[in-house]
Amino acid sequence: MAGITHAKVSIIADDPNYDIQPGHWNAEHKFAGLAANGFMVGDGSDGLTAKTLAETKTLLGSLTKKWEATISNPQAVYAQRAQLPIGYTTAAITITSIIVRLNTATAGAELAADLKFADDIFTASLANATLVNALDTTAGALTKTSAFTDATIPAGKFVYIQFDSSPHTDIKDIFVQILNTVDV
Repeated sequence: MAGITHAKVSIIADDPNYDIQPGHWNAEHKFAGLAANGFMVGDGSDGLTAKTLAETKTLLGSLTKKWEATISNPQAVYAQRAQLPIGYTTAAITITSIIVRLNTATAGAELAADLKFADDIFTASLANATLVNALDTTAGALTKTSAFTDATIPAGKFVYIQFDSSPHTDIKDIFVQILNTVDV
Protein backbone atom coordinates (compact mmCIF):
# COMPACT_ATOMS: atom_id res chain seq x y z
CA MET A 1 0.00 0.00 0.00
CA ALA A 2 1.83 3.02 -1.26
CA GLY A 3 2.12 6.11 0.90
CA ILE A 4 1.77 4.41 4.31
CA THR A 5 4.56 5.59 6.56
CA HIS A 6 3.11 4.98 10.03
CA ALA A 7 5.12 2.38 11.97
CA LYS A 8 2.28 1.62 14.43
CA VAL A 9 -1.09 0.00 13.95
CA SER A 10 -3.77 0.62 16.57
CA ILE A 11 -7.13 -1.09 16.73
CA ILE A 12 -8.44 1.17 19.51
CA ALA A 13 -7.62 4.84 19.09
CA ASP A 14 -5.23 6.31 21.65
CA ASP A 15 -4.80 3.06 23.62
CA PRO A 16 -1.11 2.06 23.68
CA ASN A 17 -1.98 -1.43 25.03
CA TYR A 18 -3.36 -2.34 21.60
CA ASP A 19 -0.54 -0.85 19.54
CA ILE A 20 1.57 -3.38 17.68
CA GLN A 21 5.10 -2.26 17.04
CA PRO A 22 7.44 -4.10 14.67
CA GLY A 23 8.91 -7.02 16.66
CA HIS A 24 6.24 -6.94 19.40
CA TRP A 25 4.14 -9.71 17.95
CA ASN A 26 6.92 -12.28 18.11
CA ALA A 27 8.06 -11.43 21.61
CA GLU A 28 4.66 -11.02 23.22
CA HIS A 29 2.87 -13.90 21.52
CA LYS A 30 5.51 -16.67 21.52
CA PHE A 31 6.32 -16.39 17.82
CA ALA A 32 9.98 -15.65 18.55
CA GLY A 33 12.15 -18.32 17.00
CA LEU A 34 9.31 -19.86 14.97
CA ALA A 35 10.84 -21.80 12.09
CA ALA A 36 9.95 -20.85 8.54
CA ASN A 37 7.82 -23.99 8.18
CA GLY A 38 6.53 -23.87 11.77
CA PHE A 39 3.04 -23.44 13.11
CA MET A 40 1.44 -21.87 16.14
CA VAL A 41 -0.75 -24.42 17.92
CA GLY A 42 -3.16 -23.88 20.80
CA ASP A 43 -1.62 -25.50 23.86
CA GLY A 44 -4.82 -25.81 25.89
CA SER A 45 -3.69 -23.45 28.63
CA ASP A 46 -2.47 -19.90 28.15
CA GLY A 47 -2.26 -19.50 24.43
CA LEU A 48 -0.16 -20.69 21.56
CA THR A 49 2.99 -22.77 21.32
CA ALA A 50 5.41 -22.87 18.39
CA LYS A 51 5.62 -26.32 16.79
CA THR A 52 7.60 -27.72 13.88
CA LEU A 53 5.82 -29.11 10.84
CA ALA A 54 6.41 -32.69 12.03
CA GLU A 55 5.13 -31.91 15.55
CA THR A 56 2.02 -30.24 14.14
CA LYS A 57 1.27 -33.15 11.83
CA THR A 58 1.67 -35.58 14.73
CA LEU A 59 -0.70 -33.52 16.90
CA LEU A 60 -3.26 -33.50 14.11
CA GLY A 61 -2.81 -37.22 13.45
CA SER A 62 -2.06 -36.52 9.81
CA LEU A 63 1.11 -38.58 9.77
CA THR A 64 -0.63 -41.86 10.56
CA LYS A 65 -2.09 -43.47 7.47
CA LYS A 66 -4.08 -46.66 7.18
CA TRP A 67 -4.31 -49.29 4.48
CA GLU A 68 -7.19 -51.62 5.21
CA ALA A 69 -8.82 -54.32 3.13
CA THR A 70 -10.73 -57.56 3.22
CA ILE A 71 -9.59 -60.25 0.84
CA SER A 72 -12.62 -62.33 -0.05
CA ASN A 73 -12.12 -65.83 -1.47
CA PRO A 74 -8.32 -65.76 -1.09
CA GLN A 75 -7.93 -69.10 -2.89
CA ALA A 76 -9.35 -67.51 -6.07
CA VAL A 77 -7.09 -64.49 -5.60
CA TYR A 78 -4.07 -66.76 -5.25
CA ALA A 79 -5.13 -68.75 -8.35
CA GLN A 80 -4.99 -65.53 -10.39
CA ARG A 81 -1.71 -64.30 -8.95
CA ALA A 82 0.36 -64.86 -5.80
CA GLN A 83 0.97 -61.11 -5.37
CA LEU A 84 -1.84 -58.81 -4.22
CA PRO A 85 -1.05 -55.08 -4.68
CA ILE A 86 -2.24 -52.96 -1.75
CA GLY A 87 -0.51 -49.58 -2.02
CA TYR A 88 2.06 -47.23 -3.49
CA THR A 89 4.30 -44.90 -1.52
CA THR A 90 4.44 -41.32 -2.76
CA ALA A 91 6.63 -40.47 0.25
CA ALA A 92 8.87 -42.58 2.46
CA ILE A 93 6.87 -44.35 5.18
CA THR A 94 7.46 -46.48 8.24
CA ILE A 95 5.13 -49.38 9.06
CA THR A 96 3.99 -49.15 12.70
CA SER A 97 1.32 -51.86 12.97
CA ILE A 98 0.02 -54.87 11.07
CA ILE A 99 -3.19 -56.67 11.96
CA VAL A 100 -4.40 -59.80 10.13
CA ARG A 101 -7.60 -61.66 11.00
CA LEU A 102 -9.02 -64.72 9.30
CA ASN A 103 -12.68 -65.73 9.34
CA THR A 104 -11.61 -68.96 11.03
CA ALA A 105 -9.31 -70.09 13.81
CA THR A 106 -9.43 -73.72 12.68
CA ALA A 107 -6.18 -75.53 13.42
CA GLY A 108 -4.17 -75.88 10.22
CA ALA A 109 -6.14 -73.17 8.43
CA GLU A 110 -3.45 -70.54 8.83
CA LEU A 111 -2.29 -67.86 6.43
CA ALA A 112 1.24 -68.15 5.05
CA ALA A 113 2.08 -64.83 3.39
CA ASP A 114 4.46 -61.86 3.52
CA LEU A 115 4.12 -58.09 3.32
CA LYS A 116 6.68 -56.81 0.80
CA PHE A 117 7.57 -53.82 -1.35
CA ALA A 118 9.25 -53.60 -4.74
CA ASP A 119 10.04 -51.17 -7.55
CA ASP A 120 7.37 -52.61 -9.83
CA ILE A 121 4.88 -55.41 -9.33
CA PHE A 122 2.96 -55.13 -12.57
CA THR A 123 5.63 -56.46 -14.92
CA ALA A 124 6.04 -59.50 -12.64
CA SER A 125 9.68 -58.51 -12.26
CA LEU A 126 9.32 -57.64 -8.57
CA ALA A 127 12.63 -55.78 -8.85
CA ASN A 128 14.30 -55.07 -5.51
CA ALA A 129 11.63 -56.97 -3.59
CA THR A 130 12.07 -56.42 0.14
CA LEU A 131 10.36 -58.19 3.03
CA VAL A 132 8.57 -55.90 5.48
CA ASN A 133 7.32 -58.76 7.65
CA ALA A 134 5.75 -62.21 7.53
CA LEU A 135 1.95 -62.21 7.75
CA ASP A 136 1.74 -65.79 9.02
CA THR A 137 -1.16 -66.25 11.44
CA THR A 138 -1.58 -68.30 14.60
CA ALA A 139 -5.12 -69.31 15.57
CA GLY A 140 -6.37 -67.11 12.72
CA ALA A 141 -4.71 -63.90 13.87
CA LEU A 142 -1.57 -61.77 13.73
CA THR A 143 -0.90 -58.48 15.50
CA LYS A 144 2.52 -56.93 14.97
CA THR A 145 3.58 -53.55 16.38
CA SER A 146 7.37 -53.82 16.60
CA ALA A 147 10.47 -55.74 15.47
CA PHE A 148 9.57 -55.72 11.78
CA THR A 149 12.02 -57.24 9.31
CA ASP A 150 12.20 -53.89 7.44
CA ALA A 151 9.57 -51.32 8.44
CA THR A 152 10.94 -48.42 6.36
CA ILE A 153 9.63 -48.20 2.80
CA PRO A 154 11.16 -45.58 0.47
CA ALA A 155 9.07 -43.33 -1.76
CA GLY A 156 8.11 -44.74 -5.14
CA LYS A 157 7.59 -48.36 -4.05
CA PHE A 158 4.67 -50.71 -4.58
CA VAL A 159 3.51 -52.49 -1.41
CA TYR A 160 1.95 -55.92 -1.78
CA ILE A 161 1.03 -59.17 -0.10
CA GLN A 162 2.91 -62.22 -1.35
CA PHE A 163 1.07 -65.48 -0.67
CA ASP A 164 3.53 -68.30 0.13
CA SER A 165 0.99 -70.91 -0.93
CA SER A 166 -2.69 -71.22 -1.71
CA PRO A 167 -4.73 -70.27 1.37
CA HIS A 168 -6.49 -73.14 3.16
CA THR A 169 -10.04 -73.92 1.96
CA ASP A 170 -11.49 -72.94 5.38
CA ILE A 171 -10.24 -69.37 4.90
CA LYS A 172 -13.07 -67.46 3.24
CA ASP A 173 -11.98 -63.92 4.18
CA ILE A 174 -8.77 -62.25 5.29
CA PHE A 175 -8.86 -58.84 6.97
CA VAL A 176 -5.63 -56.83 6.78
CA GLN A 177 -4.89 -53.45 8.39
CA ILE A 178 -1.53 -51.73 7.98
CA LEU A 179 -0.76 -48.51 9.84
CA ASN A 180 2.16 -46.38 8.73
CA THR A 181 3.63 -42.97 9.33
CA VAL A 182 4.94 -40.60 6.70
CA ASP A 183 8.64 -39.93 7.24
CA VAL A 184 9.35 -36.20 7.43
